[in-house]
Amino acid sequence: MRRIWTEKVRAVLTLAILFIMSSCQFDFQDGRTGPVKVGIYAGGSQTRTEMLPNGLSAAWEAGDELAVWARNSSGSYFLSNQIFKTYGLDGQRGFFTSTLDSAMPEDNYTYYCCYPVPVSVNGTKVTFDVPAVQDGKASGGADIMIATPVQHGALTAVPDPEDHSGMSMAMNRMMHQFRFYIPADNAVIGNEKITKIVLTFPRDVVGKATMDLTDPTSASVLSEGTSKITMNLSAPLQASSALDTYYACMVMNPTAFDAGESVRVQAYTSSMIAQVDPIDLCARDFQAGHSTPVKL
Repeated sequence: MRRIWTEKVRAVLTLAILFIMSSCQFDFQDGRTGPVKVGIYAGGSQTRTEMLPNGLSAAWEAGDELAVWARNSSGSYFLSNQIFKTYGLDGQRGFFTSTLDSAMPEDNYTYYCCYPVPVSVNGTKVTFDVPAVQDGKASGGADIMIATPVQHGALTAVPDPEDHSGMSMAMNRMMHQFRFYIPADNAVIGNEKITKIVLTFPRDVVGKATMDLTDPTSASVLSEGTSKITMNLSAPLQASSALDTYYACMVMNPTAFDAGESVRVQAYTSSMIAQVDPIDLCARDFQAGHSTPVKL
């Protein structure tokens, strides 16, 4: 009798366990729920967040942030203004990562990206601050960039820096740059070092720049602008026989100027103010992504 009772108890317990397991089957994780960290690459020979000696090449800095959008095949956005931060750097490319609330469903996405994170977004229109006070290195988000749209599958876990199979975006510089230098034969400056440069243009060249996230070839629209730029140089500028040894870079919105228009430049050292001859603007090409050398 005890044996029969024991077998009945075992049978009941077995059925209870099976019932509990079957009732909880939807609680098992499939590896695609919950937060997931993903990574992308960004960069190329024309990308930068701080000017390098040749005025054109690229180098990301630790702490840089990108904003990323991902539109799925049905036209909806799975990612919108998602912030990605640097987690690794090499000579030309940056490795960026972000934690998503959940894994991206498998699909063919169109990705858009910009640097820095915009101050405002309206649909696919993004607005950035082009600062009136700069440091001479085009850093701190002054050198605005929009990526060429890319089609790619769902973003996956952070790739190994040696693995180039992940999603990569080429960035396009949207601003124009002045690159100031002092030739070695400048008798006025002599051994002095320039610590500040003030430029006054005939029209607004900095302010709030709005551009189309989906089309890096489209022109930016400037609002709330000003025509004066002050460069408080983080690295003082001194005379040099080589253009790429000592230089200071200024970022401005690409602007067309009329015949006869010029920019006034004042350079400050610790003991003097140097008045530079007005620079003719009409004859110069102020396209996005280009750098104009300016001799002081």
